[in-house]
Formats: sequence, structure tokens, C-alpha cells
Amino acid sequence: MKKSRNFRILSLLCAALTLTGALSGCAASYRERASFAMGSVLTARIYAPKEEADAMFDRMTDRIEAADKCLSVTDPASELYAVNAAGSAFVSDYTRKAVEDMVMLCNLLDGTLDLTIGAVTELWGFSSDEPRKPDDAQLREALATVGLQKLLVDNENERIVLGKGQKLDPGAFGKGLALDEAAGALATATYSAVVSFGGSVLLYGPPPDGKGWTVGVRDPFGGEDDCFASLSLVPREAGGGAYLSTSGSYEKCFTEDGVSYHHILSPKTGYPVENGLVSVTVYAPAGLTGDALSTALFINGLDGTALQWLHNFGAEAVFVFTDKTYYVTEGLRGAFTLTDDSFTLRAYEG
Repeated sequence: MKKSRNFRILSLLCAALTLTGALSGCAASYRERASFAMGSVLTARIYAPKEEADAMFDRMTDRIEAADKCLSVTDPASELYAVNAAGSAFVSDYTRKAVEDMVMLCNLLDGTLDLTIGAVTELWGFSSDEPRKPDDAQLREALATVGLQKLLVDNENERIVLGKGQKLDPGAFGKGLALDEAAGALATATYSAVVSFGGSVLLYGPPPDGKGWTVGVRDPFGGEDDCFASLSLVPREAGGGAYLSTSGSYEKCFTEDGVSYHHILSPKTGYPVENGLVSVTVYAPAGLTGDALSTALFINGLDGTALQWLHNFGAEAVFVFTDKTYYVTEGLRGAFTLTDDSFTLRAYEG
């Protein structure tokens, strides 16, 4: 049996979304910091004096680490780990609220995402050093545990209760939630910042050049530094953030017996989704929403349902397909610039 492994941890300047040239001609001073949290690299460029920038970064990491202590499914000290291990556990208000928010998004996205898919994702082992294709019988058994109706968030007794054999997997939400925590740490500041966490990016506050943040959209067929297009963005609200999240089949994948498998799984089949998409980038008003949407859109594909979800959440998206065609939703077309002419625009007439 032949296996190869291809896992990428993406940083600020070579992420699925890459800051490219936003500072050209800009004399604003900034401070860059990086750390590791929730299994990903957190990188921040903060446009503030050193001491204030360091204090803001420390607040970010403190908030993200506190969230991870609640929601990690790999840390034995976390609350969700305890829920998965025992089938029920007493948890904090923060954890119950986060789970409720994730369940709400799953429902609003018509079950395309399912927080209770953990028994399935565990079989594939994408979070381990040895991912593998599961046995069909094991996969059927794990799929039988999936279903939000079996999950109970018991606020009265301050606990979460799972159905038989269920496990929670917040992987479709975690990076976005972390960026929401980062934005919360910046909320009292008058400075701007660029924060990258895995394939998600927060552009906080006005760009230092007074024009717009320029963000490169990664070429899913190229290397980590390669982009095929750029977006010029300004946060929608003064003192607010612009959130971007990318889901791509190149992020975590492996090859077994000549067949490639990626980590974006359908909660209905338990298998990696194959619908002609290679990546989806979402521009959204909140990190949690953008992270969930990018995964849901990848699973669902480009159709009327996908466009309605984007409208409902006040979000926009760039879809990239395996044939090197792309589609940009209407609200991003004025901000989008193609930089690689090997890609072609796809018409959509749904």
C-alpha cells in the first residue's frame, strides 16, 4: 500500500489568502508577531508602536488559547474533548454558546455541515500523522451516529449530551471563531491589523495607505506563494473587520493506492466531496460565518442554493474549479483582479 502525505500550515504571507503589496508606498510602522494555536500558525501584523502591538497580540493569543481550552477535540484538558470522551460533560457558558452557534449555522446551511461528524472524521485521521481511507463497514457505522437531532445542549444543567457513539468536530468553524476572538482583542484599539490563522484572514480597521487592503487569492494548482488573483478590500464598518476564509482540497490530503483523498467530507456520504471545485474563498462580516460558509459552499457546489446562502449572510465568494475556471459573485467583481491568465472566467446562468 503506497501512501504520500501533503499537509500545509499556511502563514500570513503565503496563505490561501495572501497579503500582497498592501503596503507599497505606505510609511506606516508595524509590528509582526507569530505563535501556534489550535493546530495552526497565528500571524499578526499590527500597525501600532511596539509595546502596544505586543500587548494587543498577547490579548489575541490569550483569547484564542482560552477558546481552544474549551473547544479542542485533541487536547485532553479541553471541555469538548471531555464531551467526546464520555458522551456528556459539564461545560462552561462559552462552550455551550459556541456549540449552539455552530448548530445554528449547520441548520441555516441545510445540514451541509454537521457538527456531529466527529466519528467519521476520526476514522479518516486527517488530524493525525497517518491519515487513511477507512473500511466501508466502519464508515457506515460512524455515519449512523451523525445527526444534530441527537445532540443536546442542556443549559439548565450546564452540560452537553451526545447521542450514542457521537463525537463533535468543530473543524469547519474553528479558524473563523479564532479570528472573531482576535477581533475582540482589537476592539478597543484605534490601530489597524492583519491577522492570519490557517486559511483565514482578518483585515481589521482602515488600511494604512487609506485606499484598501490588497489580498492575493491563492492559486490552488501552484505553490504556497502563488496567487492567481487579488482582491482590494476595505472593512465594511469603521473600526471593524473584513474576514476571508478559504476551503480547498489541497490543504490536507493524502494518496493511497493511487487515489487522492482530501479532508472536506460530506456528512451524508462520509467521503471527500468531488464536485469539480478545488477551492472556495468567502468574504464575510464575521469569522465564524465565513469559515462555515467556505466549507459548506465547497461541499454544496456552485448553484442557486449556494448563492442564496451568500445573500442571506451578506457574504461574497470566489469559486475555483479543477479545470482552472473561476466564478466571482457580483459583490466582489469590482474588487477582483485576475493576475494569472491561465485561469478563465466561468459563466453561471442558474
